[in-house]
Amino acid sequence: RIAGYIKKAYKGALIVVNKWDLVKDSGQEAMEHAKKEIRKRFKSLPNAPILFISAKLKQGTKKILPMAREIFGEMKKRIPTSLLNDELKKILAAYPPASVKGENLEIFYATQAEGAPPTFVFFVNDKNLVSASYKRYLENKLQEHFGFGGIPLHLLFKDIGG
Repeated sequence: RIAGYIKKAYKGALIVVNKWDLVKDSGQEAMEHAKKEIRKRFKSLPNAPILFISAKLKQGTKKILPMAREIFGEMKKRIPTSLLNDELKKILAAYPPASVKGENLEIFYATQAEGAPPTFVFFVNDKNLVSASYKRYLENKLQEHFGFGGIPLHLLFKDIGG
């Protein structure tokens, strides 16, 4: 539930798993398995970095603040409009939006309106044609290409006609 609040407030997140020293088989395979389980439980934070630490043994604890600073830096990251729209063309070509009741969504262009949280405005023919799943697809693809690790993106859609 808290992860949902974090996403809804457009805040950065870092997932820290403590007491990793108590895990008998704490190798890479165990970490990957634990990450999969964490991703299942924290679906609203799909790209939040995950750190495994032991506070008792002081293992990994020195990574927490640098990682938090990195996430804070990601919050303020700016993407130039031309670069954003070049990537948007590729995203739309790979998976165009589905038609809704016989009408097609057209995305003309996008721009990053602000940082902290990173807010992107998409200019479209009809914002009511943007499905929740397509919005998630756009967010995931933007994060995949531009980073924004640990940061939920704020996507807005504005009608400009078509």
